[in-house]
Amino acid sequence: LAEGRTAAPRAPPAEGDRRNPPAGAPPQPPSRRKGALLAMHLCGALSLRAIEAFAGHDELRALVLCPCCLPGTRQDSATKARYPGLSDVHVRCVEASGGNAKLQYRAWVDHLTSLLTDPALLASSGCSQPPLPEG
Repeated sequence: LAEGRTAAPRAPPAEGDRRNPPAGAPPQPPSRRKGALLAMHLCGALSLRAIEAFAGHDELRALVLCPCCLPGTRQDSATKARYPGLSDVHVRCVEASGGNAKLQYRAWVDHLTSLLTDPALLASSGCSQPPLPEG
């Protein structure tokens, strides 16, 4: 949206709507999930937001995540509040790669992958130690 403009709020889905299951309803089993989230060319922390969106919607069966770049060492105040350790993740990815851009990207992708496979990491703002890139 253009600066200074906001999107009109959407009406919440009705109780029992597939997007709003009744309170206390169990998550849909994977075989009944129908949707996929396609997240292309997401810069920095937007990749984390896509993972949060995927984890928060039981009706989604798949996530196709193609991150663009590492988050920078400087973020705006809202990003810092949401992901307090994000600049540390950037530093660790750079240090682990020895300055090699492909290995930096690989370390970031490995970190994002670990968030998808370990719900505890996602719950802790996704800013824990990324795995070291392989070779």
